[in-house]
Amino acid sequence: MGCIDAAAEEAIARLAAANDELIARWSLLNEGVRPAAIDDRVRSGRLRVVHPGVYFAGHGEPSRLQSHRAAQLACGDGAVLRRATACELWRMLSAHPGPSEVLVHGPRRRGPAGIALARTSHLPAEEVTVHRGIPVTTPARTLLDLAAAHHPGLELAHQEAHALGLIREAEIEALARSGRRGAAPLRALLAEAPGYTRGGAERLLRVLLLKAQLPVPAFNATLLGRRRDAVWFEQRVVLEVDGFAGHGTQRCVPRRPPSRPGGRRGRLPAASRDLGAADGRATGARRPAGRGARPRRASRGVGPRRAAPIRRPDRRARLARRRDTSPPAFDLIRRAGGPAGSERRGPRPPRGAAVDRPLADPPGTRRRSWTAARPRATSTR
Repeated sequence: MGCIDAAAEEAIARLAAANDELIARWSLLNEGVRPAAIDDRVRSGRLRVVHPGVYFAGHGEPSRLQSHRAAQLACGDGAVLRRATACELWRMLSAHPGPSEVLVHGPRRRGPAGIALARTSHLPAEEVTVHRGIPVTTPARTLLDLAAAHHPGLELAHQEAHALGLIREAEIEALARSGRRGAAPLRALLAEAPGYTRGGAERLLRVLLLKAQLPVPAFNATLLGRRRDAVWFEQRVVLEVDGFAGHGTQRCVPRRPPSRPGGRRGRLPAASRDLGAADGRATGARRPAGRGARPRRASRGVGPRRAAPIRRPDRRARLARRRDTSPPAFDLIRRAGGPAGSERRGPRPPRGAAVDRPLADPPGTRRRSWTAARPRATSTR
């Protein structure tokens, strides 16, 4: 009996570590654990039932991710997460309050309570993947399912998928032309505004332009070898509104052009000058001189500027700072431990600490001795 219990405990620990503290009953039976041993652990509370046939072996309450994983396990082998639940798993949308949405390929059947189970007859293998240890539909298939259901978060999920680098524009355009269910809403989404927005700044810019009835730019268009946030090709205007968090790479973040020794600051490329871009950050255009701006010094040439020479301190001044300027009599008292009948106030301060000492004599002056500095006693005779 002891060996059987030890084997069961080992199988439960191994399965719990591999499946985020979640264990399916059929996996325990495949490991050789007896049904009576499973029921005993359920009655004692060592295994808690999440769904019929799915147990939780951890402490506390299951997390949101563990709840989705338990729903997928409860629907059997081949079940995958879809729609809003898949968007939450891919971080394309925030957590939704509804039940977990699961998709299965096969005959229609009723799912467990608390799970939105759906059946499909077309689920290619290339549209299913494993993300964070859970089988789920790919981001492109997830957007297609959202479009088929006319989900209100379709546009936001599309923008976030682009911002996270989960999909390619050519992939979405191919799905929009496929003629499958949900292709028409995808085509309408792509035709509404060219490009895609990333982050709240670009979405706010798009909303403001639509409210003001101004021309909507091409968001995140490639121009001069780099991806720009907003480009008005007809008006020949480029606008950058995102920083490092939106671009994701340091190469795309505009930097301040060096002043030396790389030449003039703010010089535009020839292609940018021909385009007439009005981008004040990405293209390095000069800012117009306004009130309070410093006057610019006329450049004497087009070549690189010569670096300013490094000024080193005078050697005698450095030696004067290093030299101990304490009087000899004070040094003798300090080395002897202080005057008779007095206690030392503490250890000697470290070198370079701020102490009350007389200032060093300027370089080139002759220092007088301690005895010579004393006033001489004059005779009253």
